Amino acid sequence: MRIELVEVTPDLKPVLAALFGLYQYDFTEFTGEDVGEDGRFAADSLDRYFSGDPARFAFLLRIDGKWAGLTLLHRGAFLVDDPEMMDIAEFFVMRKYRRCGAGEAMARAVFDRFPGRWEVREIAAN
Repeated sequence: MRIELVEVTPDLKPVLAALFGLYQYDFTEFTGEDVGEDGRFAADSLDRYFSGDPARFAFLLRIDGKWAGLTLLHRGAFLVDDPEMMDIAEFFVMRKYRRCGAGEAMARAVFDRFPGRWEVREIAAN
């Protein structure tokens, strides 16, 4: 299995948005979120990853050449006052690729790319 972490560029924003919709769908059992009138989940929060903010990073997961997940990162912790600590804002692996080491590989890749302290949060119900 060939696993790649791909930094999201503006031309990959549609791929990120599509996978983010799958992520939101997956999480409805925990968040209770509904789709909008257009039948889609809101993806407005993705715009901040394309605003030039140097503290935000978006990556896609590719397995054997196929899109398989995403992770959104933010420099600056939410739970403690540490502007240099990295935070995993969102982390998603498509069901097909779960339980085969893909999530661990993606996590290790981002931890290696941004060495230092990390904040990893989760929804308690998850």
